[in-house]
Amino acid sequence: MIVLGHVGYHVGRLTGVEHVNMLMETVEEFVGLSLKTLRSNDVKPMANKKKYVLGLPVLGTGYGMATDLTGEVLASILKLASWLVESNDDLDICLCCADEGTFCMAQSLRRKMIKEDVGVWRGFRVLGEVEGDRLRDAKALAARKELSIFIGAGVSIGAGGLSWYGLLEEIEKNFQTPSLQNKYKGNPSDTLLVADSLDKMCAKPDKNNVTKDLKTRIAELTNRPFPSLLMALLASLQPAGAITQNYDHHAEIALNNVNLRTRTNTVSIIPYRQIKGASTWLLKMHGCVSSKSDIVITKSDFEKFEESKLKALSGLVQGELMTSHMLFVGFSMTDGNYLRIIREVREALDNRKSNNSTSSTP
Repeated sequence: MIVLGHVGYHVGRLTGVEHVNMLMETVEEFVGLSLKTLRSNDVKPMANKKKYVLGLPVLGTGYGMATDLTGEVLASILKLASWLVESNDDLDICLCCADEGTFCMAQSLRRKMIKEDVGVWRGFRVLGEVEGDRLRDAKALAARKELSIFIGAGVSIGAGGLSWYGLLEEIEKNFQTPSLQNKYKGNPSDTLLVADSLDKMCAKPDKNNVTKDLKTRIAELTNRPFPSLLMALLASLQPAGAITQNYDHHAEIALNNVNLRTRTNTVSIIPYRQIKGASTWLLKMHGCVSSKSDIVITKSDFEKFEESKLKALSGLVQGELMTSHMLFVGFSMTDGNYLRIIREVREALDNRKSNNSTSSTP
């Protein structure tokens, strides 16, 4: 592990410019040493990423006693980090700000620098006009508590999670060379059929002579401690609520972190930990790693879900679709359960329009 920290300000020995330059030399040395170590040891980027992601603190501006140089340090780090990312195809850098003020200053400087010298800032992805307008619309809706987020498996991939197919394939590897997905490819219920086959496999010992049921294996693979950067960014919108079919704790961790920072109420997690008066709610439709028996993955699980009181959870989703704005992220629009919910909402809206037209006819 390579750690960069405790970089202090040499009081009385250096001018402000000299100090900032020395900090940038430290940053460049840290990045160079990190890349050299990772490459020489053939370390693969984490969380299925194509690039290494290095966390870089805003050096020297905390206990390093250079708080009055924060602006200069930030501007220099942003410029240097952009150049380093441009110069290395396998590198990405995440700037870690200790407080909200530093973060806001970094964002302001970034926007200003992009505007003034686009050529220097190719390392930053700039949204187009249409995408920017949509993002501002989503932010405005969230501020009015009129936005809910539907979180799919794709959101967790950045934290090392797996897609639904990837999750099932990873489990199948414990028993045989993955082939079930090819067998059921093209079938509308292919994920259910694969899961059903795996459920039967898991009743017997695997290649390592270990016997674990399917839901235990799923819980172990999805129980990762930290949410992805994308999940953290979505939580920072502070939506009215969120819905997920994922089993991990990433959504509640990210939402709770935002609430702690803003000193708002904790998150109400439906149906596991419901809190009256909570400022944000999270609906976990298909179970949670902390309650493995509730995980919905096989055909029989879905049938039981439809017949149980948990079907009311689908009603909450339908209500949100009918009365609020919903942002879908990292979610497959081919999921059979989701499509059924959408179909029922459309039918309900069509019936309401039809009834309104009938009642208004003289």
